[in-house]
Amino acid sequence: NENCKCNGHVRYGNGYGWSQDKPVQGQVLCSAAHFGDPSAGLSKLCGCRPGTFSLEKHENSGSLLQEALIFMIRFLAHLRLIPFTGDRRYHGMELWSARHAGKAGGTLERFWIDKFLHDSQPLVQGPRCLEWGIWYINSFPQCTEKYEILYEPVFHKQTHPHVEGNKIYGSIYELYNLLGPTLQLNLICATQLFEHLENPGAAAHQMFQVLAPGGAVLVTAPQQAQYHKVPEDFLRYTKAGLTYIFETAGFCVPPPLVSGSGDFIFDISRNLGLQTFDFTAEEMMYGFQQGYDAVADGAITIQAIVYKPPHKACGHRA
Repeated sequence: NENCKCNGHVRYGNGYGWSQDKPVQGQVLCSAAHFGDPSAGLSKLCGCRPGTFSLEKHENSGSLLQEALIFMIRFLAHLRLIPFTGDRRYHGMELWSARHAGKAGGTLERFWIDKFLHDSQPLVQGPRCLEWGIWYINSFPQCTEKYEILYEPVFHKQTHPHVEGNKIYGSIYELYNLLGPTLQLNLICATQLFEHLENPGAAAHQMFQVLAPGGAVLVTAPQQAQYHKVPEDFLRYTKAGLTYIFETAGFCVPPPLVSGSGDFIFDISRNLGLQTFDFTAEEMMYGFQQGYDAVADGAITIQAIVYKPPHKACGHRA
């Protein structure tokens, strides 16, 4: 039982049933004695429908600006003006580019992933580097032998698992069988890959097997993200979860080289479909956190450099 402040009409109940509205001017005690019990044995709440519109402070609001924000979110959603796809339930893939007229570029997560990879460049070795679709390793001068893994042609039965020059056709789960024991990689770039893997532990183990000692994986994975099938979407990761997967596979995960990007405010922005150009460069840089203990609870993406021992960065395991 609690008092509900309202100038309008109040109802009492929950999703299983509501009482009849009662006119209230001031406040009323929300209880079965006043409203009846529309859903016996279940917790209930009061809902106020004001007679006239006005902004008033509720709960812990310290400013009417907070109430204005809440109202605008509700109002714009009703008009289908947010999120920027106009669809509050579906079209998650399109949400990353809808505000930018469907064109690539401007995604919040990619800004921080680009920063992570730029900062990682001096900390990893070549020459043999692997990526799902060669893109980022073009920025690593030490990567003079570039290998590309192509899964979708095999998934869609357009070809069979095989190696053709520097192109590896197949699943990550058969990587060692495809490469064999003689070709050892120095770097694997795995950005936004692990959410699409139903067995991340097995995938990390395959990476461990094909890396040379001292080799590294640059891994990024979402802690928060809308559902997006490429070709499927299975999992999300915390800093602890990502660390556990790679350490269990045999890697060392130096805590200073774990990072996070985004926070509670940026996650609201991601859900709305905002883009990097909606923020200043300083605000975007503030959204990056370096070091395991610094990663925000509301981080959107987790990044890490993980090494196959022995490596000088693995001293924390001693």
